[in-house]
Amino acid sequence: MSIEIFDDVFDYNYSSVVWGFVKRSAFSLGWLDDEIQEHSSYVCMHSNYSDSDINNLGIVPKLLETPIAKYMDGSNPVKAVVNLSSSGQTFFEHTHPSEWSGSVINRSPKVFLYYPNLEWKREWGGETMFYTMDNKEIEMAVEYRPNRLVVFDGEHPHSVRPPTSHAPFFRFTLSMFFGKVK
Repeated sequence: MSIEIFDDVFDYNYSSVVWGFVKRSAFSLGWLDDEIQEHSSYVCMHSNYSDSDINNLGIVPKLLETPIAKYMDGSNPVKAVVNLSSSGQTFFEHTHPSEWSGSVINRSPKVFLYYPNLEWKREWGGETMFYTMDNKEIEMAVEYRPNRLVVFDGEHPHSVRPPTSHAPFFRFTLSMFFGKVK
């Protein structure tokens, strides 16, 4: 699967709802994207969303009203996480395999990566970096733009370019992982 980019995914009212929901999330310290011990000393913040969080947000029915629906393929969200990024953080390239947290899905998940900040300027950085499958080169840098959604296969190596020191607030992403549970 290629990397697909969608802009202006939701109308302003609903993107504001998502932004408010994300800002009110209960964040925890830790690193969820890999299990490498050396990475655990790097501080990061995330918020795991439960099924009821996703239902309360109402994002799946909203996505079904967009061209993005074709990428859902009848699958369901099996995991959702909000990540918070700030300047000076270190991020590692990683993938999302077909098995995590006791759940096994039939193939690597499709990742729906949503950029919920209502304001973001290019000079603040925060791009999502995608690497070649052998993880040796940068394949694509996807600029962080409000109300943008990126769809990609979970096995595609990727990471975050941290925001610059000029960013006046955090960079948030809502990552939703879609798959069919075995």
